[in-house]
Amino acid sequence: MDLWRRYGTVAIATHFGVYFSTLAMLYGVASMGLLNGEDDGDGALDSAIEWLEPYVPQRAVSEIRKSPQLGAFAVAWVAAKFTEPPRLLVTLFLIPRIARRIGRVPPLP
Repeated sequence: MDLWRRYGTVAIATHFGVYFSTLAMLYGVASMGLLNGEDDGDGALDSAIEWLEPYVPQRAVSEIRKSPQLGAFAVAWVAAKFTEPPRLLVTLFLIPRIARRIGRVPPLP
């Protein structure tokens, strides 16, 4: 909340910028098959589906299994969940620097 009061939209935009950049990078990596840890090539997808099954309808799970793009996105989304702590640190590091760069430095208390 303090970040919102001090930096406002810069904090929100930075947070979502870091999140969507991470998600896009992970989607690219998953699309190339670089996140598959097992020999059959479906290790990451099976793990992602296992993690998602309790939270999404069964129809969505079957669509994810059928579509390579949806499968790669599911893998990327689950992997992005595991990057939350480092993303938070990166975001907290970037917010004041971006605010300074664009001239939105908050006044000192």
